[in-house]
Amino acid sequence: MIELLDIHNFAIIKELTVKFSDGLNVFTGETGAGKSIIVESVASLFGSKIYSKLEQPLMIRGVFKLSEPLAEKLSSKRSIEIKRVVETNGRSKYYVNSKPESLAYISNISKFVIDFHSQMENDLIFSPSKQIEIVDSYSNTADELKKFQELYHKKIEIENRIKNISLSEEERARLLDLYTYQYNEINTADIKENEDIEIEEMISIYKNSAKIKKILDSIKKNIDDDGGIKSLVYNIIKNLEELSTMDSSHTNLNSQAEAIETNSKLLSEEVTQLLSRYNFNDIDIDKYIERDELIKKLKKKYAPDIKGINEKKIELLKKIEELSQTDEKKENLNKEIINITNDLEKLSKVIDKKRKKSAQSLSDEIFKELKRLGFEHSSFKIMIDEADEYNQYGKNTVEFLFTANPDQLLKPIKYIASGGEISRIVLAIKTVFSEKSDSSTLIFDEIDSGIGGNTAFAVGKAVSKISKNKQILLITHMPQVAIYADKHFKVVKNYKNQQTYVDLVELNSSDERVKEIARMLGSSYSEDTAINHAKKLLNNIKD
Repeated sequence: MIELLDIHNFAIIKELTVKFSDGLNVFTGETGAGKSIIVESVASLFGSKIYSKLEQPLMIRGVFKLSEPLAEKLSSKRSIEIKRVVETNGRSKYYVNSKPESLAYISNISKFVIDFHSQMENDLIFSPSKQIEIVDSYSNTADELKKFQELYHKKIEIENRIKNISLSEEERARLLDLYTYQYNEINTADIKENEDIEIEEMISIYKNSAKIKKILDSIKKNIDDDGGIKSLVYNIIKNLEELSTMDSSHTNLNSQAEAIETNSKLLSEEVTQLLSRYNFNDIDIDKYIERDELIKKLKKKYAPDIKGINEKKIELLKKIEELSQTDEKKENLNKEIINITNDLEKLSKVIDKKRKKSAQSLSDEIFKELKRLGFEHSSFKIMIDEADEYNQYGKNTVEFLFTANPDQLLKPIKYIASGGEISRIVLAIKTVFSEKSDSSTLIFDEIDSGIGGNTAFAVGKAVSKISKNKQILLITHMPQVAIYADKHFKVVKNYKNQQTYVDLVELNSSDERVKEIARMLGSSYSEDTAINHAKKLLNNIKD
């Protein structure tokens, strides 16, 4: 769960620290107050794109408490701090427990700690691939699906290789010439790993070599010339030798002075060596510049880095060999395709069986939650059919069917016009999966959009139910949902010195919550009536 969120210079938030609790954390406020910015900041912490132009560096920091199994899975402590810093030039840096990390690593962590839900996810539920993923999460097909996808992508790769081999003689000759030229171009260049970095460093040194030599020359003169360190130390040693003939108690000063003399000689030698390093001639630097231009040309042509260029060389050699050995190679590849297809068929049958077996049970669970969300007379079904051909998900088509009324036929949910209906279907699915999900925190951005009345109460109860097992961060405009909060925040937009600021007020007292719920009830009530209604709503929850 997320324990703390620290935000600096994000959108209209100048500086904000939020301490969350477990259970249900609710954010309310006037329309346009900046409620969604809180959610956006969490998404940005895990790599979401920042669109606004930055006038000052941005910093977002989150502290997360991990369950023991999750901490073991991530090889982490029970508490981790994730930080993102974005400079004004748009460059981002990520840190985990103060240690720099890659965006890929941060994204991997996000899968286990945060599950975002917004109106955009409502649209995703229409996607056939998303519906298959939901069924697979329930039917535990992960192992079989992973093997299937590895074989499926391997089959596509081999089919492309066969396609290349099966080209006309004229086309094969053309490609062979092209690949041979490209291979020779990379091979002749013989670029070593990190060579580009070393060359750029040498060019940079050359550009500053005159200044560097001037500084080193000055240092050497201050050591070696008359009146320099060596000369001064020599005189000091002579004076100390004379002093020791008169008072032997000062002999330790002699050894200290001699040490200074030795160190000054060593320093002089090192400076001399450094000076030789900066004795460039035009031929040397021209070679570096020429090499730098060659590497940049190959990067632009083949891959963005040296590793990619060398991988391209291996790939080209493979293509050359395949084009040079056509008939025998083609026969072997066709045999490989047959074997892979047989394996795909076996795996697809296992996956199909698991999906169909779990589809009815999942449909029943989702339907049960839909009834709690106000769909008393609805029907929900997951239809699984055989596809015409393989795809990366197996050989199935999956379609979620729904109707809100008993006298209407089931239809694919993509034909449902009401946003409120879609929101509740998604919430029902989230409720079913809340205990199965790895994520310890769920974030809902206006899950209650398009609903009201008793349906809003039902949504509030459903979210409250999920919050018994998961931490929830919820943005809502519905008082019937906000009353279920374990921790209630009010987002307020303020104006100061012609600038807009977002503040967050934690509503700790009963009076504060009553006033906010009354505000959310709207202007159709008088102030006293709204206050009394708000008290009644909150008291009903306690009961």
